[in-house]
Amino acid sequence: MIDIHTHLIPGIDDGCGSLEEAKKVCWLMRSQGVDRIIATPHFYADSTDPKEFLLKRNKAFKSMGDLVSKYNIRKGAEVRYFTGIGRADDIELLKIDRSDFMMLELADKRINEIVIDDLMELRSRNIRPIIAHLNRYSEFNNDRFIEFCNMNSILIQLNTECLFSFFQRRRALELIRTGAVQFIATDCHDAERRRPNLKEAFDVIRAHLGDDVAEEFAENEDRII
Repeated sequence: MIDIHTHLIPGIDDGCGSLEEAKKVCWLMRSQGVDRIIATPHFYADSTDPKEFLLKRNKAFKSMGDLVSKYNIRKGAEVRYFTGIGRADDIELLKIDRSDFMMLELADKRINEIVIDDLMELRSRNIRPIIAHLNRYSEFNNDRFIEFCNMNSILIQLNTECLFSFFQRRRALELIRTGAVQFIATDCHDAERRRPNLKEAFDVIRAHLGDDVAEEFAENEDRII
């Protein structure tokens, strides 16, 4: 399994605060069958620029030493949406390692024509946004927005938390079953409060939708790594 949304690089955002914490998180992932990890620290355009962010991220990534190769960790970013992102300089530098995909956080914004235009601008630059944790936004129940994403090769990720929620599980399973969303990820930040739980989430998918759907859904992540 692959976890495409994590905050385990120590000391760069509100995720793991130390190398020891990152080791715990990686060990928990491996014990659940996760063999590839994408580290996606937060990027906020109002506090830094892509090149400055990459210098900081790469330095922190290097500090992880052999943890990177041992747990097959790749570099990415969780880019918070800002008006004009589609035309922003160097934004393509924030794509997930050696791919055209970029994790994009909507930042609690209501979807409007400006956001739609920015998403299409990103697509025109050969950037494929992955909408992070859609289950946290009202657009989780917006079939029109989800259809727009599906029609324009804009991908959607749900957090595992929605599969353990009485209020969100049915909707999440339906979106997975129909292929309307492409990824589930933990968005883990530590080993306790926001711990990795990808196996538990896939157990829910298997229990409700069957092994074939679960396996096909898991294979989506191979397109990123």
